[in-house]
Amino acid sequence: MEPVDPLISELTGFLKNAREDDLTLLLTSLLTPAEIEALVQRLGILDGLARGTPQREISERLRVGIATVTRGSRVWQKENDLLRRYFPRAK
Repeated sequence: MEPVDPLISELTGFLKNAREDDLTLLLTSLLTPAEIEALVQRLGILDGLARGTPQREISERLRVGIATVTRGSRVWQKENDLLRRYFPRAK
């Protein structure tokens, strides 16, 4: 198991302590619109991979480069057990 980055640990601790109804405001206050869009795209990539959608189709649907989808695919393969818990549509 890889050591946890202290900044990631700090961020997850912060978000765990946030009230659910404050999360949207917190995220929009902390992240730029471009950062939010990138995060949503990454989640869309993982969702598409979980559904078994071909990478080229994911790339076209989300309007991201194929390299971005390929990177998501590498993450999906490396962290498959973890991600399947959050993307239950996986086959």
